[in-house]
Amino acid sequence: MGQNGNRPFNDYQTLKTKTDIQITGNVLDTQIDGARGRAVLQEIVANIPYRTVWYYWHYNDGWRHVPSDYTFWGDSATITGKNSVVNYQQMDSALRRH
Repeated sequence: MGQNGNRPFNDYQTLKTKTDIQITGNVLDTQIDGARGRAVLQEIVANIPYRTVWYYWHYNDGWRHVPSDYTFWGDSATITGKNSVVNYQQMDSALRRH
């Protein structure tokens, strides 16, 4: 796996030693597109809920966790305001304010 492949594991180990993190196992959303998959999971850090996105590829022996696939972030959208324009993708739509 190499050093880069261990990064998420090491990041979680550091978080667990420095703050209160709950990896709840709650799956908030899933999407499958052929051999690739995406899951939105809930984590709670210092009592604040967060969404994290994990990516998977399907191989002959099953699904495997893989590095982020930003081409699978969803359709593009735009918000045009009086003084600004915001371009975003579907996975960021939960951050939109009305």
